[in-house]
Amino acid sequence: MRQQNDLKSVLKLVERGGGRSTLFYWMVDHHDQLMRAWSTQSVRWAPLCARFQELGLTDGKGTPPSVHCAMVTWRKVRRAVQKARTEMASAKKSPARALAQRPARSTATPPPPPPSSRPPSPGADPAAETEAEAEARAEANIERMLRTVAERSGRARPDRRTS
Repeated sequence: MRQQNDLKSVLKLVERGGGRSTLFYWMVDHHDQLMRAWSTQSVRWAPLCARFQELGLTDGKGTPPSVHCAMVTWRKVRRAVQKARTEMASAKKSPARALAQRPARSTATPPPPPPSSRPPSPGADPAAETEAEAEARAEANIERMLRTVAERSGRARPDRRTS
């Protein structure tokens, strides 16, 4: 019997792939029971967090979950389970597999803007641009950058001094 439980725990780890807290996966495993219990009464998070700590459940950093962390995790679990069930219904996947295929966090960098929106590179065609044109274009780029910085920071555009 112990060997069977060990196998189940290993299969769970392989299926889920990691990237989430133990609290998250525990809440996923007990989602339906928690939903039924909390549908009739309000959630008392502080005593729950103490119990989560007794069970050895942790947040994403490996520390005992705080009340805020538990509430946010529960919100994420509800969304993830709902999404997994929707995907499962449409693609006939198991709920755990649908959850495992969703990346925990996106680390991808946004794609660069299309070439048409980029200013021409300074050394693209030196013969086609005179020194005065290059200087004027550089000055315009500096002004544009200063305006953007001022707008995004909420400050008035600083006066530029010429040297």
